[in-house]
Amino acid sequence: MEIEIDVHNVKLGMFVVRLDRPWLGTPFPFEGFWVRNMAAIDQLRLHCRSVWVRTDQRGRPTASVEPGEAQWSDRVTRTDREARRFDFQPAKPVSHEDTVSVEAELAPAERARRNLCQALDEVVVDIGRDRKIAVTGLKEAVGGLTESVLRNPDACMWLRLVKDRDSYTYYHLLDTSALAVALGRHLGFSRAELADIGLGALLIDIGKLKLPQTLITKTGALSDQELDAIKRHVEYGVELVKDAGVSPRVLEIIAHHHERFDGRGYPARMKSRAIPPFARMVAVADFFDAITSDRAYAAGISPHDAMRRLYDEAGHAFQREIVEQFIQCIGIYPTGTLVKLTTGEIGVVVGQNRVRRLKPRLMLIFDATGQPLDPFVDLDLGCTPDGAGIAIKRSIEPEQLGIDPRQFYLASTRISPEVLRKLADHA
Repeated sequence: MEIEIDVHNVKLGMFVVRLDRPWLGTPFPFEGFWVRNMAAIDQLRLHCRSVWVRTDQRGRPTASVEPGEAQWSDRVTRTDREARRFDFQPAKPVSHEDTVSVEAELAPAERARRNLCQALDEVVVDIGRDRKIAVTGLKEAVGGLTESVLRNPDACMWLRLVKDRDSYTYYHLLDTSALAVALGRHLGFSRAELADIGLGALLIDIGKLKLPQTLITKTGALSDQELDAIKRHVEYGVELVKDAGVSPRVLEIIAHHHERFDGRGYPARMKSRAIPPFARMVAVADFFDAITSDRAYAAGISPHDAMRRLYDEAGHAFQREIVEQFIQCIGIYPTGTLVKLTTGEIGVVVGQNRVRRLKPRLMLIFDATGQPLDPFVDLDLGCTPDGAGIAIKRSIEPEQLGIDPRQFYLASTRISPEVLRKLADHA
């Protein structure tokens, strides 16, 4: 249980569950924290007017944990005021938990991606021959992706790092779909709802198949006429899919994924809550995957920097509550982020901790002296004692090390000579 109190009533020993503002931009951990000293109280008073603290069964603030109480970061419960603002929570949230390890899920996740590529190939052929598209195969393939994300979303988050710019369009659709399903899973939507989210995200750019390929791959600045032509892919997409037997929610995602919360989007310049909820969710996933991917006209940025970019757009292009939940879902240090620890080691994030969001799983690649580790060392920060002094100090741009996190994909027990050479060069 929890209760909202004025920040000036916070006392030592209380456990702060939530703030009256987003966690990002404050010095506090996402998963909540114990108030152990006056410095923490001073920081709370500097950043907040009120906070939510843990209570006992009588509703009194307490430092103890109620039996069976879940961590806030894994619940989709809010105050009445927040529920009215975040307007589309599931009527009956489903608690989805990881059932397998990320290592065990990598092979099934790869199969799910291959099946999706094959299903997309069939749709592309149908469109190229001016035939009515059949989405039965796509629905089945999206079902496989959804099941993979439900078992453990980190596998798909790893796989989305392994793509090349020549196949950007395909992989962007696949990975936007996986990200959107992961967000829906985090929010507690049902399997049927997740299937609609995944299918809609997969089809958002299907209308681009009706545009000249030279326009899609152009690297220079687009003229106003070219921009108008690009925007018509939304209209084409709806036309291609409307009679294909998809749900209204899927059509809404395709039609409105480029609308923006402040009304600056297209094609209808819809604003705020007039934009269909699932379209708002997919828009966030679409943006994040696009800016972290290498495209013909731009190199991708690091996942951690992408989170910062996304947060800058919160309340403007995207609904703030969705952005905050997306960050909770993917992690402030998303899979693939290079990080430096307070102890000096350097590692790459390979998985998230659903309970302790600032303590992900790492693959350590450099020791505290800057020497490359052989073999790499797995470290789950979520299992380290709070008093051990081991935490993420900051993220590192890959360019600083002259390496690419994708080089470490599935390499925790074996290191290629090329990677070893680059590590040695850095050291």
